[in-house]
Amino acid sequence: MSPSSCCGIRPPPFSISLDRIEKSGTDRADDAPWAEAQHEIDVLLAGPVHLARLLTPHLLGHGRPSVYVNVTSGGAFLPQPFAPLYSAAKAALHSYTVNLRHALRATPCRVVELVPPAVATQLAGPGANHGADPDEFCDTVFPLLDGSRPVVGYGPTAQPDFTDRVAAEHLAFEAAASRFDVPLHRPDGAVADQASPSSSPSWSGSPVSPVARPGRR
Repeated sequence: MSPSSCCGIRPPPFSISLDRIEKSGTDRADDAPWAEAQHEIDVLLAGPVHLARLLTPHLLGHGRPSVYVNVTSGGAFLPQPFAPLYSAAKAALHSYTVNLRHALRATPCRVVELVPPAVATQLAGPGANHGADPDEFCDTVFPLLDGSRPVVGYGPTAQPDFTDRVAAEHLAFEAAASRFDVPLHRPDGAVADQASPSSSPSWSGSPVSPVARPGRR
C-alpha cells in the first residue's frame, strides 16, 4: 500500500519525515491491562515502522534528497525503571533505525536518529516536569536534522561518554553487517544486493551533534 492509495489522494512531494509519536504517562508498575501495553507498543514502535514502510517508496520515487527522523530516547540506551515498556520500545526503534539507515545508505534518503534526554513534557506523569526546557531543546536540535548527522543528541545524549558509545556501536554494526547478504535499496528505489563496504557512504565526523544552548527565541 502506498500513501496515495491508503488515503485516496496523491500527496505532494515532501522531503522530511519526522516520526515523533509518543504516549503520555508511564508504565512503571508494568501491570496495566494488556490492551494498554499493546497500544503503547503500537504507538511507539509499530507506528514509526509502518510509516517508514509506507513512505519509503514515495521518498525514493521522487528521486530528491530526503530525510527520515526517528525520535528515540536516552531510555533506548539506558532503560528507565519508571518506564520499562517505553524503554524497550524505544530500544527496538533505535535498532530498526540503524538497519533502516543501512538499507537506504546508497540512496538520497538519509536516516537520522534524534535521541532526546529527559525533556519537560510530563512523560513521567502529571507534575513531573524534570528535564530540558522543550523550547530550548527544539531550538537547538531542529536545525541539525538536515541529514548530515546520523544521530543528534542534546545535553546528556550529546556528551562524550554517550557519543563514544554510539560511535563504538556503529563500528561494531558495520563489521557485523558486512557478513550478511541482505538486500539494500538503490537510488532508483529498486532493491539491490548487499553493497560492498567500499561503495557505502562513510560515517563522517562525530555521529552525535555537539550540543549548544542558545537562548530562548
